[in-house]
Amino acid sequence: MANPRIYEVEKHYLVSADYSSNVTRNWDVYIASSGEEYYGKAIVEDGKRIIPWTKLKNEELSPLDEMLTIMKTAYEN
Repeated sequence: MANPRIYEVEKHYLVSADYSSNVTRNWDVYIASSGEEYYGKAIVEDGKRIIPWTKLKNEELSPLDEMLTIMKTAYEN
């Protein structure tokens, strides 16, 4: 392994989200960073829905808000 890049998981959130199907899902959301580079990951409590580590690029949103947007787009139902 040459030149590994280390990202510190700086935040771990529990996000409880209501969906249009009258279902509430609880997500574990992780935000990791190295300098100004951010990544996010989210896993729903049953483990059936996963957003893998994703580079966060939107400078107009906070890393958490960008993850919430990704989660909403990926799993609206």
